[in-house]
Amino acid sequence: MAERIHSGPIDEAAVLAWAYDEDLLFCSQDEDLVLGVHHEHYPLLAKLAKDPACPKSNYCLSIMDFSLMFWVLRGHADAETEIRRTIGHLLGSDRPEVVSFIKVNELRLVLLRGGCVESQERAFELGAAALNGVSRNADISVSDTGSEWVIELSVPPFHRHKEWLTICKVSGRYTFKR
Repeated sequence: MAERIHSGPIDEAAVLAWAYDEDLLFCSQDEDLVLGVHHEHYPLLAKLAKDPACPKSNYCLSIMDFSLMFWVLRGHADAETEIRRTIGHLLGSDRPEVVSFIKVNELRLVLLRGGCVESQERAFELGAAALNGVSRNADISVSDTGSEWVIELSVPPFHRHKEWLTICKVSGRYTFKR
């Protein structure tokens, strides 16, 4: 079938129609960004993500994940509140994708709270949750600078796109750069 682009407002009816119609798009490019900024629709996106009959259930998770990822990485003041709220909407689902989403976002909450990050394994776990989440599958590496962990995301196949998360071992404070 031919893809169609939604031309009206992005309201609950439009999101429901989009979720169950594989050929309906909100825009031809960066559709996930268009929906991701509408946090008022996260309760509905979460409901759709929990529905195994919804053809875009995993995409709903990905949309929320990508937006929350950058709220954390860019230090948005409401990141912790929004992550907790989103997790709350997803509780009760046993879909493996939803369980994975919740685990990733619980690790993002740990990163937001800060605190000592003593091991390279823990730095890797936090970095993978923060930089990849459930939306991306890029290569992650960790290096030890003495006082900090530097987690690098490198996108195959050419590894031209890179991102870095630097975490202080003692305080857990972090910085992000591209």
